[in-house]
Formats: sequence, structure tokens, C-alpha cells
Amino acid sequence: RYPLPSTLMMTVIPAQVAGVKTIAVASPSRHPVILGTAGLLGVRQLFQMGGAQAIAAFAFGTATVPKANRIVGPGNIYVAAAKKLLAGEVGIDFIAGPTEILIVAAPDGDPRWLAADMLAQAEHDRDASALLLTTSLRLAQRVARQIERQLTTLSTRAVAARSIAANSAIVVSRSLDEALEIANRFAPEHLVVPDASYLDQV
Repeated sequence: RYPLPSTLMMTVIPAQVAGVKTIAVASPSRHPVILGTAGLLGVRQLFQMGGAQAIAAFAFGTATVPKANRIVGPGNIYVAAAKKLLAGEVGIDFIAGPTEILIVAAPDGDPRWLAADMLAQAEHDRDASALLLTTSLRLAQRVARQIERQLTTLSTRAVAARSIAANSAIVVSRSLDEALEIANRFAPEHLVVPDASYLDQV
């Protein structure tokens, strides 16, 4: 849905560091940011394909796409299903679900930044989730207002608004200990503690 050069870097660079000789990349679009990042990383095999079709092409190989030993990187529900079905036929990293973020915020956190962090994850997918844990009702209310305000100008608001409405929450916990217990039990993909000194209170 959006060009994510960070994903390209997070998958290509570890392979390069590990000494992988052949690295091939699939992207459904030829966005200049993706092409430029691939060029800077020295990637020479870049295929315009995506979805379950790309996973199948790398898993089995085609006349033009090399058979991969391992497929890594995120994707939508169809990509995740294809990776699950083909695990064993080809190595995979893991089966990723919809992206999620959980933020444990101090009472004096900046509501603008916290709202922006939540929306940055929510805009990935309608099934994404963004959670904020705080001990401050005042902060919770201010972040909720900021989310509404920022949604009005967000170019990805159609997706982000659905994710916020259906899968996201701002939770006011009784204590920092309780917030951390919830965070540990939830075990989010992305855990954010904007002010790490806040944890000194535990």
C-alpha cells in the first residue's frame, strides 16, 4: 500500500551482513523510493510482483525468478497465508499478523507525538492495532483529541480511522506496574516507552 524503504533495509542489510551471496527483492510497485533504496543497497535483482504470487514465485522459482532458500519480510494476510502454506518448501522468517504498537506513556507525555505514533502504525492496515497505556486520564483524553485532530489532515485517514475505530484503544491503568503487566501479556510487535526514565518508578 505504501513504499517502505525501512522494510527493504531491515531485510536486505542483515542478509548482506550474514554474507548471503544472492539477494532478490519483490515489490508490487516501482516507487522511486524503493528503487533508490535498492540501488543504494546494491540490490541487482528487483522484481515487480507482490502478494501470494510473489511468495510462490520465490518458493518454486520461475523462468525469470530464482528459487529462494529463505523468504523474509512482511505482507498482507495473503502473503502471511502463502508463507504459512509454503513453510518447509522454502525457509521463512515467521508468519506475521497485522502490525501493532503498544505505547507505555508517562503522565507528562506529549499527546501530539503519542497520537502520531499510534496513527503511524494504524495507517498500515485496517487490521492494524495501536494501543496506549497510561496512568493519566488527562493524558488519555488529550491523546484521543489529538488522534481526531490529526486524522483530519492525514492522507491515509481512510485506513487509519478504521484501524483506530476497530482495533485500537487508550487504556488508563491503575499503576505503572499494571501497565507493564498488560504490555508483557500483550507482547506487542512494537513496544514503545517514550520516556525510559519513567520505568525507574517500578
